[in-house]
Amino acid sequence: MTYIPLSGLSLRDIEYVVAVDDLRNFSRAAERCGVSQGGLSEQVRKLEALLGVVLFERSRRRVTLTPEGARLIAMGRDVLTAA
Repeated sequence: MTYIPLSGLSLRDIEYVVAVDDLRNFSRAAERCGVSQGGLSEQVRKLEALLGVVLFERSRRRVTLTPEGARLIAMGRDVLTAA
């Protein structure tokens, strides 16, 4: 199991990945978060690079969560609830 530190993440980063998980669509997640799709996608890519893990498998038609992504998002939902 890969250790995923949350210490370098902002609440906004967590909100973005939770929105993508909820909606399984980057465009709709960006709309929910009030940002451009490109901006949200870039922030998720930066987050993945920072953490050293891929959170979402992306294809033209689908977005699916990786096992590492599922662990991070579960922790992220807890953080958002506590905040």
